[in-house]
Formats: sequence, structure tokens, C-alpha cells
Amino acid sequence: GIESRSFPALASKGAFSRADIARILRLAHRDHVTVIPEIEMPGHLAAFLAQHPGMELKPAAVVGSSTSQQYLTDKLDITNPKALVAMRRILDEYLPMFPGPYWDMGVDEVLPPAEYPAFPQLATFATAQYGPGATPADALHGFINWVDQIVRAHHKTLRIWSDQMGGTGVVPVNPDVVAEWWTSASPLGDSVTVAPSTLLSRGYQVLNAGWYPNYYTDDLGPVAGRADLAGVYKSWTVNQFDGQELKNGTVTSRQKVPANSPGLLGTTLNIWGPLKESTEQTAAGIEPHLAVLAQKAWDSPLPAATYHGFVRDTHRVGLPH
Repeated sequence: GIESRSFPALASKGAFSRADIARILRLAHRDHVTVIPEIEMPGHLAAFLAQHPGMELKPAAVVGSSTSQQYLTDKLDITNPKALVAMRRILDEYLPMFPGPYWDMGVDEVLPPAEYPAFPQLATFATAQYGPGATPADALHGFINWVDQIVRAHHKTLRIWSDQMGGTGVVPVNPDVVAEWWTSASPLGDSVTVAPSTLLSRGYQVLNAGWYPNYYTDDLGPVAGRADLAGVYKSWTVNQFDGQELKNGTVTSRQKVPANSPGLLGTTLNIWGPLKESTEQTAAGIEPHLAVLAQKAWDSPLPAATYHGFVRDTHRVGLPH
């Protein structure tokens, strides 16, 4: 985390100081790197809510309970005006610190539709704000659009993960928001996510951040944490959106969009930890992944017929072994 003037107690031990961030930004500028900050909201906010439990989204079963029952989510109560004031303070503090064109608010894994009934305040709020037919998804989309207005006021573009963009009744997410598509199904978000082709048809810019082949992490049960690069080099294209690669080599949920889609922004490599390796090992480990993804994202003629030949060529031009 980064030290905060708005909420001084929020920063954990070892948090970055403002001077640290300034040094990182100078280094990034020197090396032509764009730093894209992300503060997850309204989900994945457990650290903040541990200090501000009154802003936490609680299920109806424990709201107003006089018992000692404790319930902790990592979700902000977006129906609480005090929570919105707090988020605005945080955004207005941190947005000016970063000169880049983007701000990321996450929005992944907030709430699956099956859990909406446990939080009836969301439906009540949505109906009051947006009229009959509004759903809890509309309440969430309205919150995204509210943050988008703040981000736009700071002359930046908002980016979000795509797994809570579905289920809308009356409030779509603003079309100027960039969607980072990462999965076709999310047990902690939309059970079936909006397809990349649908997002593009609705006017969104879409970043291909699908689990396969764009993740570098440890294996999760049957799911491979790192893609087989020979297979990526041979057959994957940047307009192909995939869910997961299983350790048996099966790739799930292949969805292709036209290669010339104007809203397709390209791809990215996501390092998801904690990893069972050192920082130095991770830096060395991502080198070949970055090389392959860069080559495939450019969509230029392959420099070698096979991945083995590609590796040989990258060594010739000076990339690490």
C-alpha cells in the first residue's frame, strides 16, 4: 500500500511513502513504462473495512443484530453515503499522484447473483435510484459509473475487470470504461460473464487478460498457473479469449473476435502471487512469457517456424536464457 493522508492508519507496515512513489514514477518515465495504479473497490476491501466496519456490506441476517455474531465481508456498502464520501476522499488523494492515462478500480469478484437475496439493501437502493426493474447489478454498475465520473474529472480513463459487467436491468456500465476480460465464468462474480464479442459490440475497449495464456502464477488444483509457451506460440492469437488451461493441456472456453476489431487493445501478462519463488526468479521467469505475448500481440509474421527456433532467435538478439 501507499501512505495515506486521508486515512493515516490505513497504510500497513512497509507501505510506500510518497517519496517512494515519486522515485518509481521517475524510473518508469526513464524506461518508457506507464504505471497504472489500482485500488480495488467495492470488493477486496478487507483491510479498509477492518478499520471502518460501519461501511461494510452486511447481509440482512446480521444487520442491526444485537447478538455477538460477527460477519466480515470484503465488500463496501455502496448504499451508504458515508462509504461514498470515504471512497471519494481516497480517489481525490491518489489520482493526482500518478501522471499516466489510466486508473484501475478492479471491481472483480464482488458478488455472484446467487447471493443477491442475502443483501436486499442493494435491490432496495437500486429501485430507489433507478426505478422499477433495477437490480443489484444496476446498483453496482451505478457505483462504477460514479467512480468513472471522478476518474474522468482527473483526466484519466477508468479500467475494470469484466466479471461484474453483466446482469444489468436498466444501468449499463459507461461505454468509456475499459474492460479487462479475464474469465468466462466467475464463482465470485457473474456466474457467466459478458462475452468479449458482446463487450466490443457495445462499444467498449477490451483488453485480453484471459487466464490463458496471460497469467503467471502457481497452479490452482487442476488449473495450470503458467501457459505452455510452445502451444501459445504455435496456435494462440491476440483475438482469442480463453478461460483456463488445465494441467492436462486442455484449454477451456475459447472465444474469438475479429482480428481487426477496433476496440481490441491487445493483451497483458498478469503476475498473481504470492508465488513460491523469489522476486529474482519471477523476473527471470516472466521473460519468455513476455517475449511470446509481445510477438503474438503484434500479430506480425512469426520470425521462426517453431517455438524452439523463436527462443534461439531471442537469445541471438540478447534476451536472457
